[in-house]
Amino acid sequence: MRWIHACAGRALDNHSPLFMNRFFLPPEVIQAGEVIFPGEFSHQIARVLRLKPGEMVIVLDNLGSEYCVELVSVAAKDVRGIIRESRTAEGEPPVRLSLYLCLTQREKLEWILQKCTETGVAEFVPVISSRSLVRDQAGLEKKMERWRRIVREAAEQSGRGRVPGIMPVMTLEQALKHGIAGHQACFQAWENENKRGLTTALLDCMGMERIALLIGPEGGLSTDEVQTAETLGWLTFSLGKRTLRMETAAVVAAARILAAFEDRLN
Repeated sequence: MRWIHACAGRALDNHSPLFMNRFFLPPEVIQAGEVIFPGEFSHQIARVLRLKPGEMVIVLDNLGSEYCVELVSVAAKDVRGIIRESRTAEGEPPVRLSLYLCLTQREKLEWILQKCTETGVAEFVPVISSRSLVRDQAGLEKKMERWRRIVREAAEQSGRGRVPGIMPVMTLEQALKHGIAGHQACFQAWENENKRGLTTALLDCMGMERIALLIGPEGGLSTDEVQTAETLGWLTFSLGKRTLRMETAAVVAAARILAAFEDRLN
């Protein structure tokens, strides 16, 4: 509570810690009690948000710490602040969930990245399957910068303590092996699964630290792809009797998995 009171004591009106602007910055710009904001952030603070000296913001280093910072100098290309308090960053779920997401149209994919970041997904892995609507892997690599910006801004807005990572685009075969190698349990949503719901699938997973979730494309994963995943150790589950669009399935499945782990702590 001391941290909150210290920040709130210098904040005005709606600039309490709950409503302060949040910025993920490179750790190297946070030194000796001072923060020097990089160019694009300086422009945002001075020209877009129109913040003034004396106002408070939250700065996160993406390493697990966050800082209550008082702005002392505000110019379009040079914003500086003094660290008033620091603490361990909050806003992260108790489990690290990696979302393996088959590629789709730009607007839909960006929406999923944004909403699943807000939900609490820790990592995104773009996947090309046999029915993916987007299959140009070389062209997709050029979109990484935009995807990372969307994820960072969603993490700032939603109060996350870390920015989710985005892995390079993988084929389905690569993704399936990558998931098994790096996670304690791997799940795939499948519309033809009629025996196992997500709650049942998660029964033996409480206490695990790394979970993988695979969401197929609009046309679904092929039977051969599902069988290949099962052979490698991926467990299929159903999201219910209603047919969900892939973007709905991604958010619903991620939210339910994360909620199951968080509810266990309460």
